Formats: sequence, structure tokens, C-alpha cells
Amino acid sequence: MTDQGTSLHGRVALITGASRGVGRGIALAMADKGAAIAVAGRNLQSCRNTVAELNRRGAEAIAIQCDVASGEDITRAVEATTSRFGRLDVLVHSAQSFNYGPIRRLTPQEFDESWRTGPLAAVQLMQAAFPALRETQGLIVNVASGAGITAPPAMAAYAMAKEAMRTLTRVAAVEWGRYRIRALALCPFAQTDGMDDFEQSMGVSRDKDLVPAIPLGRLGDPETDIGRVVAFLASDDARYLTGSTLMVDGGYTYLR
Repeated sequence: MTDQGTSLHGRVALITGASRGVGRGIALAMADKGAAIAVAGRNLQSCRNTVAELNRRGAEAIAIQCDVASGEDITRAVEATTSRFGRLDVLVHSAQSFNYGPIRRLTPQEFDESWRTGPLAAVQLMQAAFPALRETQGLIVNVASGAGITAPPAMAAYAMAKEAMRTLTRVAAVEWGRYRIRALALCPFAQTDGMDDFEQSMGVSRDKDLVPAIPLGRLGDPETDIGRVVAFLASDDARYLTGSTLMVDGGYTYLR
């Protein structure tokens, strides 16, 4: 029997970037705890594929085409979620563009894309979702990155945007605590398609360069290592936790 403290039955989550990677892992883990899921992403068919897997597991879910760089798409995604399920308990912003390269070569457009899909999208999502989250005394989880702390070379646009996500989350926790809305940042390190793209773009090897630097000796699994943490954060057992950043990275950021 599912422990009542960690059960998400009756709760609804809107997750951006949920068609793949960490976002998909979060969707699967939350659904396994009983949550209904709104799967939002740019590629509608990929979102539908995630919904099909959620349905196969017995979860309620809908697919929403949403480019988080578009304020109109964001508004529609929140409205579609509340229209379908009648409420919104958890907002997870996991979508983010990846722009790599040394500072002297990154274009203003690449910096702008990182900003628009990261912290600016998070702001717009939070604003659109605020009325629904106030009703449910809900949770915001913004997916950040240890790159904002370790400041690796050639990742200025990405690291800048991800660190801004952590700051935004802390301010939201302070401002919206009066409404009993919680806000948390998550810094994962997981095996995803994005990690594959990173390896190719940066010319690094996970086996030679990345895994040896992780104290626990492996990259995380998007569902069982990352998603289950978010499922816990969304549960009643974590109801007094807000404003924090959780480093779900096997110790990579602070222990290497």
C-alpha cells in the first residue's frame, strides 16, 4: 500500500520538457505515486508518447504542445491543465535550451534563447499558474543545474540561465510563502538525450570525464533517481521544505 504521506493521488502536475529526459522521468515517477500529469513540450508527438506510457501505467495524462519561449503557449498550457483536471498542484519547469561555446563566440541570440527558455519561461509559468497554485497551496519545482555553481568553461549561457533559476526560486519561496505555495530548485545530473548532446558538443566522454568525478560512481536515472525525489517533494512529507536547492547529482557538484 502506498504510504499516505508520499501519495500524490488527487493531485495534478504540469511538467514542461516532459517528453524526454529529466522531465519525462519526473512525470513517470509522479504518476506512479498517483498524480495526474499534463505533459508539455515542443514536440507534440513526443509528448503523446510519454502520455501513452503514463496511460499504460494507469495514470491520467494529457499532452500539450508548448514552446516555453512563447508566453502564449505557456498561458495555453496552464489553461489546458486546469480545464482538463480542474486544479493544479505542482508546476515543474524542466525545459531548457542548450547553447555551448566560449563566451567570446556565443551570440546575443544564444544568450537570449537560454534566458527565454530558462528563467523568463519560469517567471511566465509561475505567473500563469499562480491563481491555481494559490488555491491548492501548491509547489513549484524549477530544474536548475550544478553548472551554475561550478561554472564550467564553454557553458556561460546555460550556467547563467540555470543559476538565475535558483535565485528566482528563492525569491518566490519568500514572496509566495504567505499563500502556502512552496518553491524549490533541483540540480540533477542524469543520463539523458541532453547529456548525449553535451558529450558530442563538448568532446567529452561520460566514462572517462564525467562518471569518475561522481562520488557515487554513476549518472542518475531520470525516473528512479531524479523523478522520485520530485515525487517526494510534492508529497505531504515534504510540506515544510521551501526555498532550497536540492543537488540530486550523486555528489558531483560539491564532493568531487
